[in-house]
Amino acid sequence: MTQKTITWIDNYLLETRTYRDKLLQANSGLVIETHRTAGEGYRALQTTMTDVIVINPYLAPGLEIPLPPPLPIGWDQNPSLVGFDLVERVRRISEQTPIILLGRGREIRDFARGVSTAIPTTSYQEIVFARDVLPDQFAEIMRKYLG
Repeated sequence: MTQKTITWIDNYLLETRTYRDKLLQANSGLVIETHRTAGEGYRALQTTMTDVIVINPYLAPGLEIPLPPPLPIGWDQNPSLVGFDLVERVRRISEQTPIILLGRGREIRDFARGVSTAIPTTSYQEIVFARDVLPDQFAEIMRKYLG
């Protein structure tokens, strides 16, 4: 396997550590770059190449966000939009890179449907529910994106 890179943007890095560990065990040569806030991750993606992007929709915006939120409802009104907003920003700078949403539960899908007029569901490839998917299963899901 050639070296692949995952950019992992998640302010709950401790809680998702086992998912990253399983990915590293299952894929030799894999590099996972982690970022804790939407702004930090966005800036990193502007300057580095990555094969897959994993985003927790419930992100902290951070201080590094360069622009106001492009969505009709701002983060000040609904902080849950931060990760979904980041998906749209990333899609503008990286049209082909797979984006995986890794969140806490099924409420993400309902939330995504609720904002689907602002964020097309074609912006991301898959939503993975951490409560429903064990780390081994997540590594298997990611195999199709890592080649």
